[in-house]
Amino acid sequence: MLKNRRIIETIIDHNVVFIALLTLPTNYVVYLSLASSNNIWVKIAIPLLSAVFFIVSFIKKKLPLQFKIWLLSIPFMLIPIILLFFKLVDLSVFWFTVSTTFLLYVFDKKKFVYLISISVSILLIVAILTLTDDKFIPKTGILSCYKQCMIARFVSYIIIGVLIHHVFIDFMREINRNISTLEKQATNLQEMNKALLNEIAEKKKIQSKALGDIILAEEKERKRIAADLHDGLGPVMSSINLYYQAYIDEKNPEKKKEIEGRLKKIIGNAISDVSKISHNISPLIVENNGLIVALENFIDQLNIHKNLKINFSYENIFRFDIKKELSLYRAVTELINNTIKYAQANIIHINISIQNKQIHIDYTDNGIGFDKLKITGIKNGLGLQNITSRLASLEGSFSYNTTENGGFHATMILPYS
Repeated sequence: MLKNRRIIETIIDHNVVFIALLTLPTNYVVYLSLASSNNIWVKIAIPLLSAVFFIVSFIKKKLPLQFKIWLLSIPFMLIPIILLFFKLVDLSVFWFTVSTTFLLYVFDKKKFVYLISISVSILLIVAILTLTDDKFIPKTGILSCYKQCMIARFVSYIIIGVLIHHVFIDFMREINRNISTLEKQATNLQEMNKALLNEIAEKKKIQSKALGDIILAEEKERKRIAADLHDGLGPVMSSINLYYQAYIDEKNPEKKKEIEGRLKKIIGNAISDVSKISHNISPLIVENNGLIVALENFIDQLNIHKNLKINFSYENIFRFDIKKELSLYRAVTELINNTIKYAQANIIHINISIQNKQIHIDYTDNGIGFDKLKITGIKNGLGLQNITSRLASLEGSFSYNTTENGGFHATMILPYS
């Protein structure tokens, strides 16, 4: 029913006292006009309605807004009707204008039309009865109070001017408050927009770096495969070629049989090397059996050596995204290779757990460690950077702590899905 509760209540509470004061000159004119009347109810009608405004002005903070509006609306509608009944046409029009303005302000269109229709209908009935029935209207002394009534009207105009001024100030204060709020919101939006743009730029920079690191990692992997083929299979294939030629040229059956045995051994080694290279390129054991089985198989082969012990523990982990499993497998095997090559460690601890729907891998060795500031650009440092980039591309993270002669500890985290 109400348009703007807060501003309506603010204006009513600030200005109801002026509306109450506005009834005083009207009361004075009515008193002079009805001084000769013997009807007590006629004399006190306007003062009673006036008292409503004064009562509301004193207890306005204690009244609910809806009740307060209806309590003010009733006198506003009745005063112009009673004034017209007393032949005080100009005051009736004045109060009808004031009441119409009030009703228009506090009620929605439908309610306003309904209330004004009632008020106008009653006014028309009173006007018709006034014109057709001389006895309907009480006798008044309105013509004998010209001077006093003019003064009362003048006072009414002054009060209504002050009222309009105060209402206007309340409106302007509300408008300025809204403008200030909008300006603050606009400033906050600009700051948020700036922060979002900075965040987007930072993410693009991180993505660009991650993509670059992945490309470098892939290039490194290609070079490693090429080196394995050249350094591993190359000499073996040359040996196979020499032994095969010797086997063809040899006439002595015993020596030929000896060459055949050596040739089979070299071919077996070549097959083993091809299997290792293929496993490094795409470890099928991860794809077929999952991360845990693949790591157990890899670690079991290394635990054969007495100079290194790898302790591997894990929770009951089910299969998850194959890209994540492969990335974690490569990361763990990379760390193990780094430990074997550089750390001079004899114990490695690896633990895999699930925490907050994320897979955590903790890796620790008791090796000599290294200075993090001195590894930039060297092979070991590049390997750690590759792990960081690979896990970041899968919405994961990689962090590590190490000091010279203080061992190495790393943590890998990926969403577990």
